[in-house]
This record gives sequence, structure tokens and C-alpha cells, in this order.
Amino acid sequence: MGLQPWNHLSTTAYGVAQRSREFGIRIALGARRGDVLADVFRRVGSHLVAGVAVGAAGALAVGRVIQGLLYDVSAHHPGFYAVAAVALVAAACVAALGPGMRAARESPLTVMRAE
Repeated sequence: MGLQPWNHLSTTAYGVAQRSREFGIRIALGARRGDVLADVFRRVGSHLVAGVAVGAAGALAVGRVIQGLLYDVSAHHPGFYAVAAVALVAAACVAALGPGMRAARESPLTVMRAE
């Protein structure tokens, strides 16, 4: 029974489900389960870096607009940006862990039979 995209809630899980055949073939050819999990995290990480960069640029631009609404706090405080970036990284890791573990546990025989 392969990964079914409609049984999952996140776009990460959907992307991993779309690649389940690829993961099954890689495991059948000798890839370690850790390699499959690392591949999922690498894909999520590339999207995460782009998202944090765009988000930081947008926050800096909007920060100038809302500067007058803040009381005794700078809109460009580096601590706020650091906390937001750490929170996004943690959320992305949690979102990637479930689908990555499912892909790493996928049986090559099951994936090949599903086709």
C-alpha cells in the first residue's frame, strides 16, 4: 500500500507521496533509509531558505510602515527576526519528519506492486 496523497494534510506529505515510487526504487537499489529522509529534509530546507529570505525582506519593508504603531520597540529588532526564523525552521522540521519517516519505511515491493 503506497503513500496516498489524499490521506495527508500537508503539501510536504503530498510531494513525498508523489515521489513514493522514486523512493521505493532508490531503497531497492541500496539507498539507506537515512538517505531518503535526508532527501526529504533537503527539499524542505531549500524551500525554507527561500521563504525565510522573502519573509525577512517583506518584514523589513512593512516594518517601516508600522513603526509608528509600536510602543517603545523598534520594528527592526534583530531578536524578533531571529525568533521568527527559529520558529519557522522548527515548524518545517516537524512538517517534514512524518512524511520523511513514512517514505523511509516504504517497502520497495509494495511500491512496485502499486503501479
